[in-house]
Amino acid sequence: MEERKMRVAIYCRVGNKEQADEGVNNQKITIETYLNSKKEKCKREYYIDIGFSGMNFNRPAFKRMIEDVNNNCINTIYVKDLSRISRNVIDLLNFSEYKLKPKNVKLVSINENDDFLNIQKKIYRDFISKQKKMRRKCNGR
Repeated sequence: MEERKMRVAIYCRVGNKEQADEGVNNQKITIETYLNSKKEKCKREYYIDIGFSGMNFNRPAFKRMIEDVNNNCINTIYVKDLSRISRNVIDLLNFSEYKLKPKNVKLVSINENDDFLNIQKKIYRDFISKQKKMRRKCNGR
């Protein structure tokens, strides 16, 4: 029986053309080094947007990547850091929750050194913990 290979998307984005060569190469090297260190057997597809803002999802390679997610062509998306996907935390959370989670696609950030689902859980736990501390503080008056 043939071993099923992981299908991964490597997403790189730079905001302006002056950053293109160095920025994209740096992102690629970081992600490739990580994948090679894990000795993951995977089919790698590159999605690269040059000169596009991280404030919205109106980017050609990003749209192509989402189409591949919708067509079940991707198991995992790797980025150097989460700001490559979005600079808006709410958009990033919605993207993960409503686009990736239903398709069981992981979003892995190399710099944050974790799967975004785990990062979401940490954010939620921190939020709940701070809420509890605030309630105790308010009730202690």
